[in-house]
Amino acid sequence: MTVVVIGGGIVGLSSAYELAARGVDVVVCEGGSIGSGSTERSAGGIRAQFSTPVNVDLSLESMRVWNAFEERFGTDIDYRRPGYLFLARTEETAAGFDEAVTMQNDRGVPSEVLTPEEASEHCPGIDPEQFVAATYAPTDGFADPHLALQGYARAAADAGVDVRTKTPVVDVIREESGARDDEESRRVVGVETSEGRLDADYVVNAAGPWASEVAALADVSLPIVPKRRQIAVAQPETPVPASDPLTIDLESGSYFRPERDGDALVGGHLGASDAAADPDAYARSMDFEWSVDALETVSEWTTY
Repeated sequence: MTVVVIGGGIVGLSSAYELAARGVDVVVCEGGSIGSGSTERSAGGIRAQFSTPVNVDLSLESMRVWNAFEERFGTDIDYRRPGYLFLARTEETAAGFDEAVTMQNDRGVPSEVLTPEEASEHCPGIDPEQFVAATYAPTDGFADPHLALQGYARAAADAGVDVRTKTPVVDVIREESGARDDEESRRVVGVETSEGRLDADYVVNAAGPWASEVAALADVSLPIVPKRRQIAVAQPETPVPASDPLTIDLESGSYFRPERDGDALVGGHLGASDAAADPDAYARSMDFEWSVDALETVSEWTTY
């Protein structure tokens, strides 16, 4: 069996490795360099606090991988688990906390609903008077996406994966699979790349923000819309403890988490508009006005 994986980020390389480890011949086609899309711009968050069962279940499976990553691949990904802390300023925002936490608990996530004072025990730098409730799970955390990618890249190479960078896929090839001459009867049999055709029994779409474009090559509509997000590394006057959770103010959309040496990684979508972005043509540098806004917003609900 031969599988072509489109996309050389963390999703593509992890998929390629797992397939190759099971005896599949795998070719990865990456239009740029390894990890040059969403992976190298990731904040590295790993959490199971989601509001839908499918997201919780998927995250729990992922956490099993991250928990055993260093043992399996010999790569320290700087995986830290100080938790995630979600903060609500209004009763309306907090209304779904009990139901979500009950669902998470039923699936094995040790999350809990907290009062603002209890939340400040996990993150002493927040101002509890600004909030009405919170949720927290001690098993959530974050890792270094670059280290994780390197670990998967080495493992994939050792497993025999053929990784082809600067090899964009320009078409997905389909052939008739039955007597019917319609779109539903046509199966994918390979891809056309900038270097020529690759036949495959299956094609995995791991193209991240380009996933809908890749799907369209096979006449499939995929509801994935790329959005631009920004993060900044701040050096607060009071160092942020490494034990602080990744903490999110749900109303403002701002968040922070500890980085190294007391620094903080600050991010969030703060504007009202949220237009789709072109993954081939967007500003890759941080907007100065956004950084000022983000830092001021976070400083309003923290004491750092």
